Parts: sequence; structure tokens; C-alpha cells
Amino acid sequence: MKKLILLIAILVSCNPSYSDSIWKKEQNLNDIQARNLLALSKLYGCARYFYPNILTSEWTDVEWYKYLALCSERIMNVEDRNVLKKELLNLFSPIIPELTFNLDNLPTSDYKNRIKEKSVPYYVWKHYGFGERPIDNIFESKIVLVNTLTDELPVPDSLYRIELAPEIFAYYPIAVSYKHQKTSSFKKLKKQISKKKLRLLDISEANYILKDILSIPIKNRDIAFIKDPYIRFADIMVKWNVINHFYPYFDEDNLINKWDDILISGLNDAALCNNQAEYYNVVRRLFANVNDSHITVQRYGVLSKLLGLQLPYYVSDIKLGWIGNKIYLDENLPDSLNTSIRRGDVISFINGQPIDSVINQKFQLITASTIPAKYESLTKGVLLESFKYADTLHVGFTNKNNEIITIPVVAKSNPYAISEKEPNANFISELSGIYYINLTKRDSTSSYQHFRKKLDHIKKAKGIILDIRGYPDYTVADSIIVHFKKDSLEWGDFRRPERYFPFQQHVIYKKDISYLSSAKEDLSNIPVCILINHNAVSYAETLITVIKKNKIGTLIGQPTNGTNGDITIIHNPIYGFTMTAIKDFSGLHGKGISPDIYVQPTLEGIIANQDEILEAAKKYIDDIQQL
Repeated sequence: MKKLILLIAILVSCNPSYSDSIWKKEQNLNDIQARNLLALSKLYGCARYFYPNILTSEWTDVEWYKYLALCSERIMNVEDRNVLKKELLNLFSPIIPELTFNLDNLPTSDYKNRIKEKSVPYYVWKHYGFGERPIDNIFESKIVLVNTLTDELPVPDSLYRIELAPEIFAYYPIAVSYKHQKTSSFKKLKKQISKKKLRLLDISEANYILKDILSIPIKNRDIAFIKDPYIRFADIMVKWNVINHFYPYFDEDNLINKWDDILISGLNDAALCNNQAEYYNVVRRLFANVNDSHITVQRYGVLSKLLGLQLPYYVSDIKLGWIGNKIYLDENLPDSLNTSIRRGDVISFINGQPIDSVINQKFQLITASTIPAKYESLTKGVLLESFKYADTLHVGFTNKNNEIITIPVVAKSNPYAISEKEPNANFISELSGIYYINLTKRDSTSSYQHFRKKLDHIKKAKGIILDIRGYPDYTVADSIIVHFKKDSLEWGDFRRPERYFPFQQHVIYKKDISYLSSAKEDLSNIPVCILINHNAVSYAETLITVIKKNKIGTLIGQPTNGTNGDITIIHNPIYGFTMTAIKDFSGLHGKGISPDIYVQPTLEGIIANQDEILEAAKKYIDDIQQL
């Protein structure tokens, strides 16, 4: 019997299958429900991340989900504002015993001095970054014991006011001078949470599910996973709060003026879902309001050691590119599809819908820092995606004769199995006395050792071109760029945040200046051009910032992506995600780094396999030599 149960659990974790009839759909949220859920969400964020209760700090993500689901069901339809406060107090006081809704004024100003005199040790949440950095994780969120009071930290046992919703304010301490014990009310709440069912897999459905899993191939299964709308509400609230408290560019993205409305919209969409694919798009629409190209929403969930979710997702394997607002075919199709459609032909419609309309709809699902970054995501899969295996999309292309030809395009490829288009050029090439170095190239020759072997020849070049239209290998690029300045290079202005207060208040950013040591072989007397465009993101933009700051060369091409700072992983039980965790103070966020010489590639040049940005750089160096 144990083996049978384990088999069911493992199969469900690979890809659960349910009929849509068991998906519970709610109605549009009214104003009262929206107000109540907004208040709940904000109070949850403060209770979980900025109230130092040792007991709740040990809760799992799933326990918080269950707790939020219980709270949502309890308060969602409460009409009277005072009754809502009472319900929230009953729900949260086991977690925050000091919570109150009845204070009109904060404590007197001499309270801080009184605490100083006593030198009372106190507990407070310290968030150094947030989540988990993929490599060499240094981020940490924990409750710390502080022995001295400073101006940077909350005053212990002092009540702070937070606005939960219009005309609804709560008061609670962000730091406390005692360690929490398990009270009877806390034990009762914990018991209620443990009894809460996620309603993901009912015993009555076990036979149907087992038969379904064993008989239907994974690629053809339908998904209906989160039946309980209150669990969906919980998931949206958890994700919303992470951005609300820990996204470093919250102000730059002007989220402070619209993030509350975005939550309500996300909750409403979550209530109206018909299936799991629709809910995944609800999550993507929530994040699309954030200008962060580092945000990627995972398509799986893990709710226990044995229970998980994998959402089927497929893309077409045809290669697309974009220029301006046009999306074109970037490689010739197989003869079996259509020989009259060639590279450079532009998409006019998909499934009978004009391409401009399709693009506008897809943009609502894409999180990116700039419009070019959104177009890049479109062409890398989002435009021709499907949650159904072998789904056929009817795509209309306009060819060079201005004829519209429609072909069937099948979405059946795993997006991770489709390789990126590799740069055609070698790592280092000699172009009529100009040395071209492609820092985004990744093969056996793309190494600093190979660069050094060519160094004697490079010293005699009339010019050098560094190509950073992509993501370089930092172990190679860092070693190469130090040759282009006699002195050491100052690195970018990155600052990791320390947070002790909610709602992005009083964030401490500590500047950490670092330098790259100069190299013995100096190339600073040779003209240098750096090729850039929207594919330069994150570390690539760090590198370009260093080059620009240290006046190493001339930037040629198009603006960069506009996203920088260490990535962090947020391990939500349902559709975790990545985002930017630290802040780049160079000012490039949401704008990118502008080139010194702007070059707009043309469709004619692309069809003719011309690299117009590279050609512009070669001409620039030749012109310098003639002066």
C-alpha cells in the first residue's frame, strides 16, 4: 500500500491532471471585497517580514498560504469597517499580540531616549538582500538580537502606524524587547492552519487521477491544480508583498502610485480563472507591471516533498527577429512548410488577428525593463507559445512581393531545448587592420589565454572593436578590459540593501567601491569601439558602464537592456520567480546605456546578412585614421 501511495504522489508531482469541472471559479470582486483583501495583504506583509516573532519565522511557505486562505475566507465579505478591524485583530493578534487599530497618536517623542537609558536588547528582522542568489548566496533574512539603539533601526516596543486601506490604520511594533512564547491563541491558530486543506488532490478523485496519469501521455494532459480560490488569493498576495517590500527599483518604476490597484486587479483575475494556464498568465500579468528583465516566472510548484506541479508549456522552433515594431522570420523555413516565405518576411497576423493586436496582448504577459526587451522576449518564444502540445497557430507572413502567405506553425518544442543563435564571428578576428573581439562568444577559443596569444598582433592594430551585444563571460571580459587603461578601473556603483522597516522605508544602501587592477600590456593608445544593443543586460551593462565611466572607447549601436543588479530566486510553492535584488546606482534602470553613435539596423541589411552596427564601427575607426 505504501508503494502505491508513493507512486501516485510522484506521478502527480511530475504533472497532475484534473478535469476543468473541479476548478472553482469566483465572481468579480466588489469594492468591499477588494478593500478587505488589500488590508489583509498589507498586514500579512508586515506580520511575516517585519514583526520579529520567532515562532512564525519558522513557518513554511505552505503554512503562510494556508493562513492567508483562512484569513481571506473570514474577512472577504465583511462590509462594516469596524467589524473588519475586529476580525483582523482576532486573526493577527496570536502573531502580533501588540496589534491595535485604536490609537490616534504615536508614542511621545521622549520614548526613544528612555529606551536608550535602559539599553534594552531587542529583536528585529534584518533583511540583507532577499531570497537566494543563484551562485554564492549572500542574501539573508533573519531575526537578530540588537543590543544598542541606533537611528537606522526601529525603536523597540514602539508602535508604528501603517495604512492598510483607505481610512483603515493599524499600529504595531517593528521591534520588540522580548522573545515570543506559544500562547493558547497561537496554538489554536496553528491547529486551524494544519487542518486547512489545500484542496489540490481529493481522495474521491484518486482512482480517476491514477487511471488518467497512467493512460494519457504527459504532453497531452490538461491541468487544473489550485481549486481553492483563497489559495490563489494567497499566492497573489505573497508575490505582491515581495515586490512591495523588497524590489529595489520600486520607486523608479513608479509602483508606489499604482501597486495597490495592481494587487486588486491580480486578485480579481485570480478569482475568474478557469484553469491552471489562465492562472499562470494572471501571475505573469501581475509582474508585467514591474520593469525588471530579471523577472522570470517558473512553471512549476512544490507544495511538499511528494506533491508538486509542472505546467506544460511549448513554443515553436522557428527563429524570429524584430526591428522597430516588425517581427520577421530570421531563418528560412524547411521546404516542407513553404518555399515562398524567406528570411526577412514579416508577420502580419496570427490566427486571423492583426499582429499589432497580438503584440499588445502579449506585452501584458512580459516583464521587461524597456520596450526593446519586451520585443526580445516575444521573439524568443512568447509570441508563438502554447500550453497545449502540438497546438497549431496559423501565421500570416508578408513576403517581398507584398503577398500574404499563411502557414501552420506548431508549438511542440521545449523552450529550454531551443538553442540561442550563436554569433557567426570568431572570438578574435582581424578585419583590415582592425581587431574584432566578440566578448559574447562562448567556445573553446573564447578565453583570456587566447587573447594573450594574439596580444602582440593586437598592439599593432589601427583600432579595436569589442562586441558586447549579449552576455559576456566575466572571467574573460574582466581580464581583457583592464588592458585599455593605464590605471586601475573603478567598478560600478552597486549597493546591497539592508531592510528593517516595511514598505521600502529607511532602506540602508552601503556603497562598496571596488577596482580592477591594470594590466602590464597597455592598449590605451589604440582607438576602441564597443558594440552595444538591447541584448546587453545585467553584467554586460556593468561592463559597459565601467568602459564608459573610464572613457575606454566609443559606444556604437543601440541602448542596452536597462536591467542590472544581482538576481535572486524567490521559492514560492506555486510558480516561484526570479527578480533583481540589489541596486545599481548608475541610473541605467529602465533606460539602458545610450550609445555615443546610434545605429539603427535595417531589414534590408538583415536580409543581406550585413552587420550594420559593426560596419559603422569599422568606418568610425577608418575615419579616425584619416584625420
